[in-house]
Amino acid sequence: MKKYLQAIPIIIYPYILITMLFLVTILNLRVDITLSTYITITIIYIVLLLILKMKELTEKDMVSVNLVIKLFQLPWFCISFMLEVFGFLMGIFGIPIVVILTIINISVRIINGIYSIGCVIKLRKNKIIGISKTILYSIGSFIIILDFISAIFMKIDVKRINKVE
Repeated sequence: MKKYLQAIPIIIYPYILITMLFLVTILNLRVDITLSTYITITIIYIVLLLILKMKELTEKDMVSVNLVIKLFQLPWFCISFMLEVFGFLMGIFGIPIVVILTIINISVRIINGIYSIGCVIKLRKNKIIGISKTILYSIGSFIIILDFISAIFMKIDVKRINKVE
């Protein structure tokens, strides 16, 4: 259970980010400094989490957390996609919406990708996956939809290895 609690900042990242964007706008604060600070803090948290917990967590735990992160963020990507389409259909007035959501989605991809790469490193280090899967999972970790597929296949690879042992 503790492994999932540590992933809460990653899971809620896009939801907090969009909430912060609205609050910062309403309060007339500097959007660029506030959001870039939050993004930086989250990236540092993930890197530190991976460095400190990589040896402690098993590969099964890591891929489980990775899959949970992706599943909890799936609603965000669906809502974001609909809003981006709406912004695109609005034409010139929707361009700021599309740009802001695109920037947020890129930052979410980076945050998710960093944790996924940690999983890939753990799987490769423990010889659960070969070099070809390492490359495919690493690239897939940063591409929408492929990240879910990669997470599922990582989970399958770990289950397959655990059944053999």
